[in-house]
Amino acid sequence: MDSLVKSGSQDLPPAEQQHLRWPIVSLLQKPNGYKRHWLKNVTSARRRQARCLARNNELDVTTPEQALLPKWMQTNRPR
Repeated sequence: MDSLVKSGSQDLPPAEQQHLRWPIVSLLQKPNGYKRHWLKNVTSARRRQARCLARNNELDVTTPEQALLPKWMQTNRPR
């Protein structure tokens, strides 16, 4: 829990940053069930954000010219 709190909420979306609003001392004083759910929520939020960022990094940024190149190579016609 300490490492998750220390890593901060910068890499989480604003809606998920609420999980890290408590100081570590307050979190450690909560019941075990609360801590277990908190841990699951924070790790799930980080994984969701990582998947979202990975999807955004794989966006198709081909130009129209790049898209036409394979067709031109196969048919010897530009369009």
